[in-house]
Amino acid sequence: MYDTINMRLYADECRGVDFMQDLPQRLTSADINENKRTGARWLTGRLDNLKIIADTCTLQVRDGSLCKWYLGDNYQTLGKADTQRAIESLSDALGLPLELAFITRLDVATNMIMEHQPEAYLQLLGPMRYMRRLAEPNGIYYTQKTCRLIFYDKAAETRAQGDVIPALYDGRSVLRYEQRYTKRIARRLNRPELRAAGLYDDSLHRELVRRWLDGYRQIQKINKTAINFEMVKTKRDFYKLGLLSLIEKAGGANEMLAQIDTARKTGQLGSKQAYDLRAAVREACAIDGSIVRESELVHELDKKITEAALLYM
Repeated sequence: MYDTINMRLYADECRGVDFMQDLPQRLTSADINENKRTGARWLTGRLDNLKIIADTCTLQVRDGSLCKWYLGDNYQTLGKADTQRAIESLSDALGLPLELAFITRLDVATNMIMEHQPEAYLQLLGPMRYMRRLAEPNGIYYTQKTCRLIFYDKAAETRAQGDVIPALYDGRSVLRYEQRYTKRIARRLNRPELRAAGLYDDSLHRELVRRWLDGYRQIQKINKTAINFEMVKTKRDFYKLGLLSLIEKAGGANEMLAQIDTARKTGQLGSKQAYDLRAAVREACAIDGSIVRESELVHELDKKITEAALLYM
């Protein structure tokens, strides 16, 4: 389930190879650059969609999808076995042992063909603990310092970039879910180091897919539901339903939480009051399924993401 994989290989790992001398003939648009002040020189070039940067000590492979480089597009999913073959092919193309390269960015991702347009599912993705939620025109981002979760309309992105949508996906609703590791990856995965060969280790691959699934599950879903009045037994149940209605009128849980945060910042609410109100909003949005009927969209999204994880775990 890998996509973009940034790698860094040190010259000490491949004795007898001179990056600056040996790589230019293997690249397109190869160029030697020089810092006029320091005299430092480095090489830049491309291997299809992958950007290659090197100096005498270090080589970087970055800013491109390994899945697209190997399979032709990143609508397909690069599984564990394909990842090994892709890195072996890339090593052959560059004449370097890239299985020894350190991983500096890692995207775990797949695309899902959905019944409805991606926007319908994006609206159901609410807050996530310890992550900042950002809404973009075609997607939702959850961010922290070392990791991101991203959900977006894959076909819309492809059209915006002027690329061709593969025939299997053309005219269909394609939702993409990525988990991006951008810093201190090995530490986040509780490992002393992470090299390219580790990506096709069975235990690590299963752990990364599990983390991808768990990331989705930790997002609070904003259920668009119908009330089951037969199950409203107490005044507390009814108060929860009233709060749900207020949240809906406010524009959803995210908008209600934003209003609470604004009220706290402007002094209309104290910190404890704001905390209690946020907790009430989350409790109402996670209301028991016996009181409201489950959203078919949430059920479909849960099912598609779980099936994808089980397929590649």
